[in-house]
Amino acid sequence: MATTLEPFYRQVILAFAKRTFNNRYSQKAIQDYDGIYKQFMRDIGGTRITEISDTTRKIISKTILDNRSEGVAVISKAINERMSPKFTRARASTIARTETHTASSFAIQKQAENFEAPQMRKKWIATTDDRSRASHLAVNGQEVGIDEDFVVGGKKMSYTGDPKGGASEVINCRCVIVYTEPEDVIVDQEIPREINIVPTESVDIKDVVFVEIRGSRTKARQQYNDLLNSQLSPLTRLAVLNNPLPDRIIKDGQNGFYKDWKNEITSGLNMKTLTHEYGHHIDYSLMKGKRVDGRGKLAWSEEQVFRDAVKKDIELSKLGKYDGIFFTYNVKYKDKLQKIKDELFQIVQKQKIVKSGLYKGRVKKYNGIEPKIDGAEYVSDIWDAFTAGKFQKEFNVWGHGTGYYKDGTSQMHEIFANLFTIHNSKQGLEYAKKNFPNSLKAFEDRLNEFK
Repeated sequence: MATTLEPFYRQVILAFAKRTFNNRYSQKAIQDYDGIYKQFMRDIGGTRITEISDTTRKIISKTILDNRSEGVAVISKAINERMSPKFTRARASTIARTETHTASSFAIQKQAENFEAPQMRKKWIATTDDRSRASHLAVNGQEVGIDEDFVVGGKKMSYTGDPKGGASEVINCRCVIVYTEPEDVIVDQEIPREINIVPTESVDIKDVVFVEIRGSRTKARQQYNDLLNSQLSPLTRLAVLNNPLPDRIIKDGQNGFYKDWKNEITSGLNMKTLTHEYGHHIDYSLMKGKRVDGRGKLAWSEEQVFRDAVKKDIELSKLGKYDGIFFTYNVKYKDKLQKIKDELFQIVQKQKIVKSGLYKGRVKKYNGIEPKIDGAEYVSDIWDAFTAGKFQKEFNVWGHGTGYYKDGTSQMHEIFANLFTIHNSKQGLEYAKKNFPNSLKAFEDRLNEFK
């Protein structure tokens, strides 16, 4: 791989090292472009694209070289056209962006080190939108010495795209580094022409939507398709596009559930039930059919990394302690849950017409609850999972209740599906960042692997 991509790497390294040199005072810089290139090839070059054959590597390399002067967007389109259907559009964009970003970032860092400026520092600048990794937003604005590392997601990285961060912190990164000396901005790292790396094409589930009444099939399938697309975030959309469809989505106006052994969703069009159940489907799909004897399919949310994250958030909430299966409640947990209910819901007066019995036809008034924030129902379901059903049982809020939670796995399944559901809700996501930061990070880290 190093041999086939060598001309491409050379061009990127030299272009960005020279650009950095030209932005500096010439007497402070060293024009050792070839030395920077050789160091990159020795330490990094050729190790980036994995899980493809030598033939495919050569095709990708030639495509990159043929389009190297056109920018990242053109390169990714060319890769997609040459490799379709083997590579998705997202995979092609990943290769184009990551290869170029890593090489250019390396060149700028090494040239900055060559400036012989001991006062120079560097600052990490993240793109602050809902596509950015939580770990990258956490270091946004952080400043360190030129020879020091940033700590990103628990990993030390010298610059954006540094392979020391591993795939979860590097692939499709859009962050930049600003290099500064006292009272002087030295280099503002430039990234090749921006492209939208998260697929914006619609998810198409129409072919798997099952409707018993023939006359309404076309309309119903489109309704289900439009609903799911409207409720996906860029990250959850990416997960849907990169995993198999369920075998069937059965139209049901009342119920919502997922049968993992049948790979089948049952859902109506109310609220965000379809998206929630699709979250369960993604949870199981991430394990690619892995099974446990006597139990059936495994879901990714059962993995230790997610369990540990949930455990941290439960302890952060001060509701009690969690050992992976059982909860030991804090004696004041009811006060805490009442406060949570008040944050999420408001009491409103409702009415309904009695349909049977002695008072049939009369209007009955009663107090009900309505969400204060978008996604409150699914956030409530996460709290219910945290408390193994006590939140729903004791406070009459959205949740599954104590009868649903028999062991530690169901909680994990519901937390994952609810994070999937609220990820496209600005209010719901902000609430999750504040109250379930570790669970959300583990969830996003896993889905970010598709970038």
